Amino acid sequence: MVKYGSGPRAGQLVGPDIESWFERDEFQGTPQIVAQWANLHNTLAQAWVKADPTHSAYVEDWAKTHPTLIAQWLKDKLGTPTPQPRAEDLAVIFFDDFSRDNPGRFPSTVTRTRIDGKTETKIELVKDGSDIQSIFFDMWRQDHPDADLQDIPGDLVTTSGSGLDPHITLKNAEYQLDRVAAKWAAASRRDLGAVREEIERMLQQNSAAPLGGLAGEKLVNVLEVNLELRKRYGAP
Repeated sequence: MVKYGSGPRAGQLVGPDIESWFERDEFQGTPQIVAQWANLHNTLAQAWVKADPTHSAYVEDWAKTHPTLIAQWLKDKLGTPTPQPRAEDLAVIFFDDFSRDNPGRFPSTVTRTRIDGKTETKIELVKDGSDIQSIFFDMWRQDHPDADLQDIPGDLVTTSGSGLDPHITLKNAEYQLDRVAAKWAAASRRDLGAVREEIERMLQQNSAAPLGGLAGEKLVNVLEVNLELRKRYGAP
């Protein structure tokens, strides 16, 4: 979705370069990009866990296989290993451990069609795709400050762009419309043009400016829109 603005690669997508950079697993000279992301953006890491039941179940399953690590973390954090933490409370320690064991990979929800024709959604360890491009765009940008990019919505640069943030601007949502529509059209096996029109109407209906429309740009609640998309089209 984001493209270079000038030079020999003008007009080409930045995404593949973000993926190559991510797979090398080094941010500002330090390894373990995913762990760094979770520690720099604790709220977003927790939001990732809460964003999908598949995510929270994955972290809960991880916690069951790392009781000693969890107990020590609770002792260091709370002074006692007794309380039972929620899955989202474990986000940072989970991503720290995940990053050590899986350099250059990220746990992403992937839906595939089984032999019997039914779809199955599960976590797979990926090195490319929309999650990598959107979640780690800001860190890639910090490592490549001189890269000239086409004009893009400001909050696409400063937020995850992947549904982890509570709100994004309507401009941001519309900027990503083609990619999102293609994803849901493929998942639901429906006409791309029709799905795009439906999602565009949904964005307009679910957008509002702060203070009842009296101030600022129109914002879209990403969580509400994602829930409506799942309800309408099924799991992506």
